[in-house]
Parts: sequence; structure tokens; C-alpha cells
Amino acid sequence: MDLLLQTLQATRDAPLTAEAYAHWREQAERAFESARLMQHDRDATFPQEAVDWLNQQGAALLYLPSQHRGRLTGLEQISTLWRALAALDLTVAIGHGKSFLGAVSVWLAGNARQVEQIRRALLADEALAWGLTERGRGADLMATRTTAVKHAQGWRLQGEKWLINNATRGNIITLLARTDELAGARGMSVLLLDKRHLPATSWRNLPKVSTYGIRGADISGQQWQDAELPDDALVGEPGQGLEITLRALQLTRTACCGLSVGALDAGLRLTTGLVQHHRLYGRRLSELDTVQTLLAESQVVSWMLEITAWTAARHASYLPQEMSVVSALAKAAIPSLAAHQLSLLEEQMGARGFVSDLFADGAFQKLIRDHQIVPIFDGSTLVSRSSLAPQLPTLIRQYRRGASDSAALDRLGNRHSPTPAELPLNALTIYSRSGCSLVQALPAMIARAQQQHAGQVAAQDLAGLLDALLQASHRVIDDLASAPVVYPQVPQQTLLGLQRYESLFIAASCLLFWLNNPAPSTLRCRHWLPLCLTLVARQLGLPETAEPHVAWQALKASFADRPFTSADAILQQGTDHER
Repeated sequence: MDLLLQTLQATRDAPLTAEAYAHWREQAERAFESARLMQHDRDATFPQEAVDWLNQQGAALLYLPSQHRGRLTGLEQISTLWRALAALDLTVAIGHGKSFLGAVSVWLAGNARQVEQIRRALLADEALAWGLTERGRGADLMATRTTAVKHAQGWRLQGEKWLINNATRGNIITLLARTDELAGARGMSVLLLDKRHLPATSWRNLPKVSTYGIRGADISGQQWQDAELPDDALVGEPGQGLEITLRALQLTRTACCGLSVGALDAGLRLTTGLVQHHRLYGRRLSELDTVQTLLAESQVVSWMLEITAWTAARHASYLPQEMSVVSALAKAAIPSLAAHQLSLLEEQMGARGFVSDLFADGAFQKLIRDHQIVPIFDGSTLVSRSSLAPQLPTLIRQYRRGASDSAALDRLGNRHSPTPAELPLNALTIYSRSGCSLVQALPAMIARAQQQHAGQVAAQDLAGLLDALLQASHRVIDDLASAPVVYPQVPQQTLLGLQRYESLFIAASCLLFWLNNPAPSTLRCRHWLPLCLTLVARQLGLPETAEPHVAWQALKASFADRPFTSADAILQQGTDHER
């Protein structure tokens, strides 16, 4: 709850007194009462009370860029908000967060009237929808069959969008439609419509879909039959639809990684809550070595993912021209790694993670069900990873050149860099000519750590890890250079190489943060970097394991008598301790 309130402070004009903050927290806890949220899940009803409370706090201001008189200046604000919400309830996070997805195309390409329309809708707490997917077409945007035909008075819309969040609750939807059957990728456009302004006979809401997870969310759709839209329903220019959508996905894919980080937060909290009190063989579960090993590894994965998600989101402000690469790397890696770790925690929970009335009112089984959608939407793991294939020649060439904007990276990686006044939305491109500066800077960052922080490298037993990581990074690039570059049917060899490149991105994110920020203040977090890099080494197939590191046993033992709390997050650490 603390992380949510800290994030929402950005919507307030002045800090709260201690008394006012305590009252505010009590209101939030009532709005997110677990029993009520679980009942909404059982009934498959929307968690309106929690969303209403968020709206009352002005949370929508974080979906409104500062250049349009909102409070959004950096994508990490949304990622952090969604992390905080996901740690409480993923259905609330996804249901509320969808309005940003419905707005982002207009922020990127809308005219003044459209921007004002969306701004007013957000300030009025209207739910917005984003119509991309169609029944039977999967993630293939080129297969879009919804059409908008131009005529003298405007556009005639025909077709349907399906599996759309907020499609029924919301009145306003931005959608991708085919406007030219002969123009291929340039034959699609984005349109903005408000169904309140359509003739009642020209549209209908599709029934709510019964889903495995996020049962209370409004996952439905809309269908149109000769729906007449005005000429200015077009967002951007005709034929720009695919480009606008791909740029929008760079923001949404990156931000939604916060959902996975928050889900793992919740999984750790629930699991440590169980093992601290449940007894087996005459001992608390938290005293068993196998349990401590699982919890320690989950904690390290959590650190690794929170830093990577934050770093990826910061790229939108400091290196926006590389977001086509960074967003795909983050979306391919973070949700799938979180899902894997949650599955391991689920095994430890046993029946209490499966049966709905044995522990925490069934919260863990709801968490597992809810999170399964995150690796899929806005581009699945495979779709995101495959999308990097056309950029491989540039990624390889720029790595070998050592090309990177080190000054931008240091500003990006420093938590206390001056906040940009605006999120540079116009700087997003569908292709990164500079590759991925962060991965390309990995050899230079390793050298910097060894030369400028030799004492800390020795104290944290990092030297061997850094040397191994450097050699592994060269091998990953060499292997990718020998892999076939084919798209869209990317060969398995190339996909495996790209997965290893994602591991380099994670390692570089962690090292960049370590180089640019003070050491954590809590004992549990003190040696987070070598533990994270050890896990990356394991992902890369290197022989290092976490067990030999001096900090590993201490981290394991810490779970014997202390549960996971939000204070264990690296991004929650104080800044009054020097490395």
C-alpha cells in the first residue's frame, strides 16, 4: 500500500501531514479490502469501489502527459503505479490502466480537438478502450479486417473488435481499421470514436467473455454495421495506423512490465506470510533450507526484474529513439520470468495456493490466474522477441562498435537525475538506428566498475562474475551474428539468441543502476548486484551458481524470521548511505 500512496503523491499539489497521510492510508485499505476484491473475482464483477477510489485521488492525471496539463512526465510513473496496483489486485490494475492504452494513440498523433476530447474524458474518470484484436486473428495486426471506408461526409465503419478491455464500460475507443485494401501496411489507420454519438442501430457491445483470470475485468468487444463517423475521427494521417500503433506499443509494453513486478511482489508476500506460520516436521516452514532457497531466489528475481522494468521505462525519457528495441526486450523477458518464479512459489504454497478457502481467502490462486494474461497482451513473449529480428544487424554492428550514449545512460540510471519536463512522445521511432545503447555499453560499464570501483568489486566478490559476463556478452553477439535473420517466421536458433540478448539487457540494467546510485540501506539488499548477476550467469549457461557467494547464505537465513516487505525493494531504499 505504501508504494501506491507514494506514487499517487504526484497527483497532489502539496505533501500531506502525518495525520492526513494515516487517514489517507485507511481510506485506501478500505477501498482495496481483500475480501471484497476476492468476492468480485468469484462473482466475475468489476471492482468498482477500488477504481472509484483511484479516480477520486486523480490517478488519471498520471495517464495525462504534462504537455497536456497532466502529471505524466516519465513512463516509470505508470510502470510504478501498475506495480503498486498489481501487488494489491491485478484486475484493478488492468481495468484501470487500460484507459492509458486507450489514450496513447491520441497522445502520439491526435490533433488538438482529439487531445482535448481524451483529456476531458480522463478528467471525468471515463474508461477508455483500445481496439486492436479481432476474433481469430491473434497478434497479426496485418490481418485486420475491420474496415473504414472514406466518403464525402466522413468514414463508414464495418467490423468488430474482440477481447477488448473496457469495451462495454467505456464509450470512447481508439481502434485500428483497414482504410485501403490495396496499400498493405500503409492501408490501415487509427480512428477515434464515441459510441454515444453513433446511431443505436449501427453498433452493439459484444458479450463479456468468461476468462480464466481477471474475471471481474470488462473483457468484451464492439461490433459496427455501417457506423458513420465524422471526417475528423481519423487520428493522424490516412495509412499511419500501423506506425502509430507500433509506437504506442513501445509505451504500453514497457509500462505493463510493472504488472509482473507487482505480481511477484504479491507472490512473495503471500508465500512468506504462509511459511512464517505454517509448521512441518515440528518446524516452521521458513526454517527449512529448501524453502529459504526458494524465497531467496525469488527475492533476487524480484530485484532483477524491478530494476530492469524501471530502467526500460526510463528509456522513454532519456533514449526514446531506442524504445522499439527496449520495449520488446522488456516485454519478452520480464513477464515470462515473473510467471516462472510465481509457478515455483505456487508449488511451495501447495494446496493453499490452489484451494480458495485454505489461505488468504484464495488470493494466491487468483494471483496466478490473473497474471497469466500479462505475458500475452500487447505482444506475447514470442511476438515481442520475434519483433527484434529485423533490427539484429544494427544491434550486432553497434555492439561491436561499442556505440552508446554514456551520458544519457548515466542520467537514465540515476534515480536523482532532474525529471524531464515532458515525456518526448514525438521522439519515438519504429526502428532504432542506434541499436540498444545499454547492452552496447555493457563492456564499458564492466571496465568502469573494475577501474573506478575496485574496492567495492572486491568486497562484493564481483570480479569473477564481471569477467565471465564480459566474455558471455561477446559470445552472445557472435552467435547472433551467425544466426539467420528471417522475419516474420524467425528460426528457433535466432529466438534463443535473442533470449540470451535479453539476459544481457537485464545484466546491463542492474550494473547501470549500481554504478549510478548509493548502496541499499537494508542488510538484506546489501549484496543485491552479485546475486542478480549470478542469476543472469545461470540464464546464460555459465557455471556460476548463487550458493558460493558470501551473501547467499545470509539472504536465505533472513527469511527464517522476517517476511518479505515493500522495504526490501531496491527502488524503495533510502539514499543516505554511500556505497
